[in-house]
Amino acid sequence: MSSLFPFEDFGSGRRDTPKSVTPEQETQERERLRAVEQARATGYEAGYKAGWDDAIAADESVRTKIGAELERNLQDLGFTFHEARSHIIKSLEPLLVEMTEKVLPELVSQTLGQSIIDEILPFADSLSDSPVEIMICPSNKVALTALLTGSLPMAVTIVEEPSLTEGQVFLRLGTKERKIDLDGAIGKIRAAIDAAFTLNKDAIVNG
Repeated sequence: MSSLFPFEDFGSGRRDTPKSVTPEQETQERERLRAVEQARATGYEAGYKAGWDDAIAADESVRTKIGAELERNLQDLGFTFHEARSHIIKSLEPLLVEMTEKVLPELVSQTLGQSIIDEILPFADSLSDSPVEIMICPSNKVALTALLTGSLPMAVTIVEEPSLTEGQVFLRLGTKERKIDLDGAIGKIRAAIDAAFTLNKDAIVNG
């Protein structure tokens, strides 16, 4: 009885024998494998380089962002410091103006006599026989006469000079002449303060 489903008999019959490989084919196969390996290595290098370039680009981007943020913060800090400094200077203006208008003139009146003595004393020995003339503002005569009498080792002549201010004194010591100008010093201080506050106001207006 024959089988309804015939199967191929692998146990008998002719089998294909492996084909022999020629030297030329071996060479071609080696070349092919070498080309595949080379392509794989090239792909790896390209991928590595691309990844490295991306990492460098990302690092540079981060550095740029940090640098920009730092610059902005420094600018904000500089502006805040400048603004605070301007307000501090502005708040000091009334005090400094008060000093130049009231405190310093009072100090001048208190120290003018001592300034005259300090100017004359270094020449005391050489001026013992020479006339000493002190020219002062008329309003200072009474106070300075009382102060200078007995304070100097030589006789002095006090002369009223209407052109002098209360903080100015002109000394004639023999052939030498000296000028004490405390009012001029106060004027310079006041001018410097005014200039500083004017500059500060301009800075606030201009930002």
